Amino acid sequence: MPGQEEIFDNKDKLINKASDSLDRLIQNLGSALYNKLWDELGKRLSVTNGKIDTTVGNFAAVRAIDSTYSDFIREVGPKVASEIHTNVNRISKLNVDYFAKFEIDKRSYQGTTDAIRKIINERLGLDTVGEKTLRLKKGGFMDGLLSDNTVRNQIKDASLRGVTTGAGFNGFRDELRDMIAGNEEKMGGFHQYYRNYTYDLYVHVDRLESNLIAADIGLDSFIFSGTIIDTSRQFCIDHVNKVFTIEEAKKWKDLIGKYKVVEGARAGTTRKVPIGPLVDNPDTYDPITQMGGFGCRHIPRFISKVVADPLKKKQGKVD
Repeated sequence: MPGQEEIFDNKDKLINKASDSLDRLIQNLGSALYNKLWDELGKRLSVTNGKIDTTVGNFAAVRAIDSTYSDFIREVGPKVASEIHTNVNRISKLNVDYFAKFEIDKRSYQGTTDAIRKIINERLGLDTVGEKTLRLKKGGFMDGLLSDNTVRNQIKDASLRGVTTGAGFNGFRDELRDMIAGNEEKMGGFHQYYRNYTYDLYVHVDRLESNLIAADIGLDSFIFSGTIIDTSRQFCIDHVNKVFTIEEAKKWKDLIGKYKVVEGARAGTTRKVPIGPLVDNPDTYDPITQMGGFGCRHIPRFISKVVADPLKKKQGKVD
């Protein structure tokens, strides 16, 4: 049986692998969306001398984007939801195994983790019918995300401009492709929009579940776990692999909006950097589920007080 450290490391690897896989899926779907839309739109547009005609028929072709886009989302939505559901369950199982290594009441633990899994699925707007059939809850997170019309409206606006201005057919086609699917230099609009919601989805799920289980079994200390990369923010650099209690973490909110001077990229230079988490709304910031804010993939590794106390004594004071 794997030990606690191995279980946590396996979970960390799974989260990163699953996050990268979901990101690639969203990127590929952007290309698939463009192909489907252009197959329909391209053959319906009338063109004269290489330019799109400003006609009633072409405006009708643009309006038809609504149904083509909706059909596409209905086709791919279940695939996206299924991948998310599968990986959330895999992460959840590793969390259950990790916390089971602590001295807990095994009789009540299963009931606790089952209840917490229901909370996670409720937050995601996912439900199962029977054992295998996945269903999106109407009005839930996943249903709302997939039915959002932001990208569709951007595509329609660009298409309407093309018809209204009599744009060149080939140039319009290339512009629409780059806008939806992207190119080597630019992220596609579909990928960019949905990436905002899916980039750190698994990290948020893991943090929420870990926090709920830890609170239930009475754990209050955690390691700010993860690694540092070239784009890591100062807050994460200052806190990574250090030990904190929940109460200490609540004070991180006070760092939002504050700065410090650090060495610049060139020798002898300095720059001013924010030292707090990067979040949209400081008033709703939650240190455990958000940690360093948007794009942060660090996760809390909850530990016992017996393990935490000597580590905290060794590391000294950290804001």
